Amino acid sequence: MADHAAWGDDMIDLDREGREPMVYIDWRQRGNFKCDHCEKVLKTLDGLKSHMKNVHDVSADALRSKLKSDQKAIAEAEKARRESERREAEARRHRKVVLTTAEIDEIVTELNSLIDMMEAYYSQGDCDKSARDLIDRLEAKADGRS
Repeated sequence: MADHAAWGDDMIDLDREGREPMVYIDWRQRGNFKCDHCEKVLKTLDGLKSHMKNVHDVSADALRSKLKSDQKAIAEAEKARRESERREAEARRHRKVVLTTAEIDEIVTELNSLIDMMEAYYSQGDCDKSARDLIDRLEAKADGRS
């Protein structure tokens, strides 16, 4: 809130807590404000206000409306960015996994070795039937039979 005398008390809208009007800034850029008229980059909002008034003779009302429209545009862009990220995450979650034949062969080999390790425990009956059926289906898929 430095240098408000350049604008006068009636030219600054203060919010309830006495701060300057809220302007959404991309803080990753650390508050660089760009003049629309001459493309000059200023470090502070006060600097931009003084520059616009003194160099380009822009009224406080015009600047205030510009800041509000910029604020709205930035908020809408941020909302659209978050929505697209949400949609992308949703699509990523529903994306099908495509396995190559080599990957299926590796899975089949791993399942076979696991069944062979457990065969001593399941030798009383056909407890490994579901696992063997799964391996048969995977092998059929790898061979292109299904």
